[in-house]
Amino acid sequence: MKKIFLFMIMAVLSGAVPVSAATLNVGEDGEYRSLTEAVRAAQDGDEILLSQGIYDDSLEEFPILIDKSLYIHSAEGERTAISCPSLDVTMKLLKEGIVLEQLEIDFIRYGLYVLADDAVIRDCCISLSDEKWRETSCGMWAGGAKHMTLDGCRFTDCGIALAGPEVIPGKNDVAVLTALFEVGEDIGFFDSHVIRECQVNEKPLVYLIGQKDSTFSESCGQLIAVNCSNMTFEDLDVSETSIGMQIAYSDNIRVLNSTADSCGVFGIYVCKSQDCLLGNITANKGAHGIDIRDADCCIVTGCRTNECGQGVFYSWGRNCITADCEILDNGTGYFSAGGLHNHVMNCEIGGNELGLYIQHEPFAVTDCTIRENTSCGLRFTDSRAIISGCAFEDNFVGALALAQSSGILYGCSFEGNSENAVYIKESEELQLSGNTFAEGDEVFIKE
Repeated sequence: MKKIFLFMIMAVLSGAVPVSAATLNVGEDGEYRSLTEAVRAAQDGDEILLSQGIYDDSLEEFPILIDKSLYIHSAEGERTAISCPSLDVTMKLLKEGIVLEQLEIDFIRYGLYVLADDAVIRDCCISLSDEKWRETSCGMWAGGAKHMTLDGCRFTDCGIALAGPEVIPGKNDVAVLTALFEVGEDIGFFDSHVIRECQVNEKPLVYLIGQKDSTFSESCGQLIAVNCSNMTFEDLDVSETSIGMQIAYSDNIRVLNSTADSCGVFGIYVCKSQDCLLGNITANKGAHGIDIRDADCCIVTGCRTNECGQGVFYSWGRNCITADCEILDNGTGYFSAGGLHNHVMNCEIGGNELGLYIQHEPFAVTDCTIRENTSCGLRFTDSRAIISGCAFEDNFVGALALAQSSGILYGCSFEGNSENAVYIKESEELQLSGNTFAEGDEVFIKE
């Protein structure tokens, strides 16, 4: 009762609600059978009390849209589970000042979308219902929201992701991620929150703001570092969550000798940062193993990304290097778009559907082994390329240049590529020089 009273007093003082706020009871003995119905009937500042039970698609309409400033919680001592069995968002928080307390949220795609400021999520348990749906799943997206309080929550097989607002169709002047959210042009989307006493897979959820000049190697289930500098994170295992590590608005960060396997969104995610080094990282069996967005001068070296949807992924990366990595058996091994002067060197890129895919940027690929990629070893579109000293072996197509690509392909070897060694379409300015071709490996040029 004390928590309810404090919530009501704060809401009234803020002017958000009238004094006559009501309590709406949900359950078999309540006036509402579902949370969906109660939210529709509620007014700003009301309390919604859920009795024990499982609230699934037999009762609820998913996503449940919380578009009023409400206090939603379980009855004292009772277990309330909101279970979304479909590939949808379980709940969207759309109004500032929403409070969720003592709820269990089970999902297979997304648990919560927190899309408004000043949300409070307290003593909740958020779980991925079935690990076969882990890829692309996320326990909580906080998108374009500030001043969230996350207190005493437990995440199982999932975690949280901080980002900018939801993507607006047609707006393409800022970096985005997963076609859902902007990366985040305001640091407040990352550093204004309070996250305390939370766990991911029974290990601490670590949230660091403004840390400098130190090394972190403690056990954690997920790591979020914002506005940090000159720090080393090493010997961590942040597997089986939504984003293993999120490094944002930080400089000179080193992530070393760590594992981020089976992460729903990204294993290691670096955004709005510069001069970062990822060394000896294993990031396997996730949506994206290593993901770098809108970042400068980052180095990925000695890393392994196998069996991911995308192995190593760059969006708006500038002057970044990927070196001495093993990128095997992914959907796309290495992807980069919209960047500037990124370089892949001395990597083994094999067994992927598409080995490397570059769009709309000048880039270099040197001294790599690119083999047994079932669609194409290297595909680049509207890009200026330097490709040198690479071995293209047993791909369907070795190298594919499209849409006004240019540059030079020099000193490479081609053997066993079943369709074409090099396929060039509308890229007359691409030069081939000093390459060797085995019998049957042909160059095809289409005007």
